[in-house]
Amino acid sequence: MSHLIAVVHVKDSDGNTRIFEPGDDVPKWAADLIVNPKAWDGEPEEKTSKPFSLLNKTELTAVAENEKIDISGATTNDEIRAAIKSARDSK
Repeated sequence: MSHLIAVVHVKDSDGNTRIFEPGDDVPKWAADLIVNPKAWDGEPEEKTSKPFSLLNKTELTAVAENEKIDISGATTNDEIRAAIKSARDSK
């Protein structure tokens, strides 16, 4: 099983920032949001891929933050998905 090697901040389903440090037990919901491979000493074994179309607002926001995509004008999941897709397509 992989372990964190960096301090990370993720938002939970209520929008609260949670901080995880090396040595912490990281719950699956948080591990799924920690997409930067440099945060882990390897790929988390329990991490599963979820289709982009099924990501919730917290997960979509984490994707946008990780990819440094501005979603400030987007409020719904569909608007956030569209902003992410547009930014990805323009790269």
